[in-house]
Amino acid sequence: MSNQVRYNLTERTIEFGMLDYCRRQGITILAFSPLATGLSAIRAADQEGVLSRVAAAVAKTEAQVALNWVISHDGVIALSKGSTVARVEENCGASGWRLSPEALNLLNTKIRFQRRGAAEAGLRRVVRLAFQMAGRDL
Repeated sequence: MSNQVRYNLTERTIEFGMLDYCRRQGITILAFSPLATGLSAIRAADQEGVLSRVAAAVAKTEAQVALNWVISHDGVIALSKGSTVARVEENCGASGWRLSPEALNLLNTKIRFQRRGAAEAGLRRVVRLAFQMAGRDL
């Protein structure tokens, strides 16, 4: 059993209940958009350049660090997209190693993130449904 939800360094709504619930129930989280809407969105939320500093310290790319942050959570799998062989290889380089507790703490505390409220989540569902009914994908 799995639940596919948006989860990345800047979108952490699932950390406020859903992530723990899924863990307790043995439900795997399939994190879509693990690189947000692109690394530029993560960088915009990272005023101190923590992502870049952590990447340099562990000799990985920023994308690899951001993906590794997602999969560092128990029961979470990142659904990343690669449109080139090089991008797929880079994304694969996010696995097989772990960020240190210190690096995780920096990423967790220094990068601004959002938590969607019930009203916003409900409105997004309504808009998505309207687009689906109109035959358009959002």
